[in-house]
Amino acid sequence: MPILQSCCCFKSLKKGSIATGIYTSIYYTLNVIQASYEETGLLNNSPLRFNQFTASATFLILIFAISSSGIVASLLLLFGVFKNAEYFLIPWILNMIAYTILDATYIFYGLLVHALKWSPSVAVLLILDFFLNSFNFYTVLCVISHYQQLKAQSSRNALNIAFPKASASPSLRIPCLKQKFECERQKKTVKFSEKSLENGAKGEIRRHDTIPLIKLQQNPQ
Repeated sequence: MPILQSCCCFKSLKKGSIATGIYTSIYYTLNVIQASYEETGLLNNSPLRFNQFTASATFLILIFAISSSGIVASLLLLFGVFKNAEYFLIPWILNMIAYTILDATYIFYGLLVHALKWSPSVAVLLILDFFLNSFNFYTVLCVISHYQQLKAQSSRNALNIAFPKASASPSLRIPCLKQKFECERQKKTVKFSEKSLENGAKGEIRRHDTIPLIKLQQNPQ
């Protein structure tokens, strides 16, 4: 059963997943632009010490890489939703989870480095980032729910192909399956009976063949 039955203001998970794909395409594109701009500024004139510079540059490179792959994953998400192909949703789910973890780690690192430079603007940015990550986590639940829905639909379609008569009506599935097992049991019973009769007939023939020999031995004259 899906985790959610609806997504955001949309009643269906499919529409919510489409809106999520469009949103993350724009979101990841802006992150790529921002990461590129910050990385360029960090390389040109950075007042940070070498260890802080290396850590900041590493985080920005990771954000740039995950955001770039996130654009492709968002396109795959839209394709999978329109084509009802659940496996195309998996790259987006993994990408968004990885990005959320990386972004939370980056914010935590920023708090440790710039703890002495606390200001109201930093507090506002942290609050905005918290709500943004919470919303991203909600979109992950939305897409996972739609993935579960498509997976269940694929399983039902496979069952319809395997048992077309039984799947025509849900109330007929169990009787038809029971009938199938009963037929298999009857076939095995018939085979066992035929084999028993055959063995019995052979034993009867052998018994009749040995009776005259016994009589001759008893009456040699």
